[in-house]
Amino acid sequence: MPGYGSAGKSLGDAATKRQFGKNADIGAAGERAYMQTLRKAGLTDIYDVHASLRIPQAKGGGGTRYSSDVDFAVANGNRLILVDVKRWASGFHYWSFMGFPFKNLVPMMKGGKWRMSANMAGALARYRDNLPGVHVEGLVVFVATNNRGAMPASVGFLRWPGGIPSALSGDSIHRIRRVLGKKAEPVDPKIKSLLGRMTR
Repeated sequence: MPGYGSAGKSLGDAATKRQFGKNADIGAAGERAYMQTLRKAGLTDIYDVHASLRIPQAKGGGGTRYSSDVDFAVANGNRLILVDVKRWASGFHYWSFMGFPFKNLVPMMKGGKWRMSANMAGALARYRDNLPGVHVEGLVVFVATNNRGAMPASVGFLRWPGGIPSALSGDSIHRIRRVLGKKAEPVDPKIKSLLGRMTR
């Protein structure tokens, strides 16, 4: 099955680089590394993999316009997984309690607000809205933060807004296979059409 789009492309855009500076380069490197993980695991041979996708408008137009994107969409048959790639500090346990995130035992707050982006929940809602009858899931994947492959100690108990689960890079491969199945199936035309329009 083919791959579409270019991993890390949106983070290389001039406006994004002005907004996020060095973090844009770090994020783009993480996305490229995850694409390599998908290739090495053989997922690009089985599934349709799209990189760097826009978030569609609500069905019928209107609603919030999201400036963020979806890092990867992986499709098989009538099932779709949206993946957001993160690079967080290695050696820490990230987890949630009653919907609130913690890094080890320290609440993840900045300026009195909980530090968890709801962008993925918004993206998931929009893709579900535009793909009735399609099973759509979200997943936040953590990749190595440096050349030594340093990763967070654990993220399995970390939930993002909307109840979206987290996984370390290697664990994400098992989850994707479990949700999408192990054999290639023709991708639903509705999914193909939307992903084709959304891929940058």
